[in-house]
Amino acid sequence: MYLDILPQVVSKFPVEVTTAHAELFLLPLVMRLVNDPAPRCRAAVAGALRALLAALPAQQHDTFAGYCRQVHITYCMYV
Repeated sequence: MYLDILPQVVSKFPVEVTTAHAELFLLPLVMRLVNDPAPRCRAAVAGALRALLAALPAQQHDTFAGYCRQVHITYCMYV
């Protein structure tokens, strides 16, 4: 499974590259984590997300947390 090698790929990139492209990885990985029925796939995605977040500076974590708050507020408006 390609997701098994993603943590290694992310850890090999320079921090500048990872930071510049982190948003491109985030949404597809989170969507796969939430929607995939296979436990092995979810575990691989969780490892990839863990590697991605470990490679990013704290400022990028704050940006992602802001995305989560926006999604939560939008979801609560429609429930």
